[in-house]
Amino acid sequence: MEEFQECENVSQDWCTESSGEYNECAASCRHHSGENILCTLQCIQVCSFVAPEVTDIKVNNIEPKQRIDSPLVIKGEARGTWFFEGDFPIALEDKDGFVIAESFGVAEGEWMTDEFVPFTATLEFKRTKIYDEGTLVFKKDNPSGLPENEESLEIPILFE
Repeated sequence: MEEFQECENVSQDWCTESSGEYNECAASCRHHSGENILCTLQCIQVCSFVAPEVTDIKVNNIEPKQRIDSPLVIKGEARGTWFFEGDFPIALEDKDGFVIAESFGVAEGEWMTDEFVPFTATLEFKRTKIYDEGTLVFKKDNPSGLPENEESLEIPILFE
């Protein structure tokens, strides 16, 4: 169900391997709130692909499970606290976590702020022949190395 970014009647293993969030007993009429319909009491196995909410970074042109190809141009906004010296790391990983490509989100304005700053990045990569899917990983730059300063956003993708 593309409009809801979910798949129905799939196994928990498949969902987990696809970086989704599994619900073994979702309501069959969960998308019809407020509508005058008859709703049966039955469970639907649902795998959702909504990216975890990270309030300090917004990716404007990549959606979960979107098909991508090289070169991939990424546009978004991140709070200035994500940048160090005007950029932060971005990686493209295959299904096993192997890094296929790395780049940086580069600030397009003053980054020494707590406000949102537009950024762009370009990732050039060779498509993996083993997997059709992977993950874009956006990492808050953390020159201190302290675990409490780490933050990331992962977006599952599909290779073209």
